[in-house]
Amino acid sequence: MADVMRRCGKALRPHVKAHKSPHIARLQMSAGAVGICAATVWEAAVMARFGIEDILVANQVVGWEKTGTLLNIAHRARVMVVVDNAANVRELARAAAGDGLTLDVLVEVDIGMGRAGVRSPRDAVELASQVKRWPSLQFCGVQGYEGHCMTVADSATRTAMVRQAHGELSRAVEALEQAGHPCSIVSAGGTGTCYLTGRNPLLTELQAGSYALMDSLHHALVPDFELAMTVLATVQSRHGSRVIVDLIWEKGISGMRYSISDTAEYGDLTRGSRIIDDHVRTTMRGILDEVRSGEFAREWILENQAGRPVYKALKRQGKQQLTEQVGKELRAMMPFIDQDALDFDE
Repeated sequence: MADVMRRCGKALRPHVKAHKSPHIARLQMSAGAVGICAATVWEAAVMARFGIEDILVANQVVGWEKTGTLLNIAHRARVMVVVDNAANVRELARAAAGDGLTLDVLVEVDIGMGRAGVRSPRDAVELASQVKRWPSLQFCGVQGYEGHCMTVADSATRTAMVRQAHGELSRAVEALEQAGHPCSIVSAGGTGTCYLTGRNPLLTELQAGSYALMDSLHHALVPDFELAMTVLATVQSRHGSRVIVDLIWEKGISGMRYSISDTAEYGDLTRGSRIIDDHVRTTMRGILDEVRSGEFAREWILENQAGRPVYKALKRQGKQQLTEQVGKELRAMMPFIDQDALDFDE
């Protein structure tokens, strides 16, 4: 995605709401992102704590607790925030002034979602004027989000809707500039509209986020970005294209392996990583041939005779995998899971 935006002459500010991972955010920054977007001030606080130094909170921050957290972030990182009403402008300005800070601000413009954002170019001008009255606030530009266009399946319809949405944003930017409020930042877009956003000369940065992990819905629209993970699940029921699956395993990968035979676990450890690739059917047939020919059985017998060195080493490696560590941390946050039953060490 960073390469796509570089070719388009746009900055990339990926949204972290899909992955919520500082590690992935750092990878995105090292690949060329200028900063990140967060949906909440709490997400922003985590990112700042782990060294992300340029953050846009892409929603309004209201109330003393959230505002206080925003100011704490601003003491160690550049943080921008969006506004769409005068009361919030006053609240942020007074809080920033009390802390001796200057906050960077974007005016959010509703460009068709009917959610947050000022409703007209005139409202955008008025709100920008109010922002600029406060020495503790710095007007930087506008944000618009064409979320209502992201998952429209028909390409022609999606393109027309995005152009209409960007037209609304363009009118707001034009009105702001005519009123003496130039916009150094015009932030918009998402994974589903990344190419359209990239080609629009008005926009300066893209807020795409889903591309980092992808999902089947976005992948169908923008197939250039790979799915980060596939999940093994049991199909319980199928009616047409709708399937009901059982894919929750509260004990994690280690618990799943603990619940199967050592023979099956050894097969998973030594063969599992070879299954999910570009030639999955060929690989699966090859593994089946190894089972049918007795090759796998002979190997497993020899492994046992030698004291299971490969088996034990791969088990140790498996427990150190990032997916296992993150899963352990997530399960620790779930009070309905019996944590005492999750230790599978022999």
